[in-house]
Amino acid sequence: MNIKQQLRHYLATREMSAADLARKAEVPRQTICNWLSGMPPRNFDSLRKVCLVLNISIDELCFGGCSNNVSKVATVKRQDQKTIIPETLILPIGESVSGLFEVRIKRIK
Repeated sequence: MNIKQQLRHYLATREMSAADLARKAEVPRQTICNWLSGMPPRNFDSLRKVCLVLNISIDELCFGGCSNNVSKVATVKRQDQKTIIPETLILPIGESVSGLFEVRIKRIK
């Protein structure tokens, strides 16, 4: 799920409109409308304020419920090393990811 779908879900479950959320989080209404139309967030402070109002973590808003993702794990073998990768991070070919995420590159000798 992406932010657009997650935000729609949380607004529906809390019976809030985009304007209500913007007012309570003290962010511009246009920011919330942009996220609902599929644009990725550009401002971390706005994202944090929205998550505080919705009482969820940033991970939950960006990537979906964390508790469900932890249970699904796939094992991938690379160069005689076993690496455990959450199944939610394995994308089918042609899929893309939007949202905030961190990339770590490890140099292997």
